[in-house]
This record gives sequence, C-alpha cells and structure tokens, in this order.
Amino acid sequence: MVLNLQLQLKYYMANIPSKPNTCNVQVLLGIAWLKSTKQQKKVTKNIMSNTSNRLKELFSLVEKDLTSRNGGS
Repeated sequence: MVLNLQLQLKYYMANIPSKPNTCNVQVLLGIAWLKSTKQQKKVTKNIMSNTSNRLKELFSLVEKDLTSRNGGS
C-alpha cells in the first residue's frame, strides 16, 4: 500500500527560569494527506499514536542522559 501523505513535526524547547536545569518541550505533529484513502482515519490514528509513543520514549531517554551528565540534579 502506498500512502500519499506528509508528516509535519515541529518542536519548541524553552528554559523555565523559575526552575533551574528545567525546560519545557512542546511537540506539534500533523499529517497532510495528498490523496484520499479508505483507511485514512485509521492510518491517521495509528501514525499519531505510534509517533507520540516514540517521541515520549525519545525525550525520556534524552532526559535520563542529561540528568546523568549533570550529576542527578
């Protein structure tokens, strides 16, 4: 099956001044369909769910790595 879509991913990271060594990460994910398909709703839900889980895992690993580098603070 060929899917005619584009994934759009944007993320913003900002330091939180009131909390040292803390930042806020906001991720925006979008899907632009180039051609309609019967399974579009199901595929969209699946992509959003899987990508969301992978991003949470990725940022969790980044957090652990940065925490270990900073001596656990």
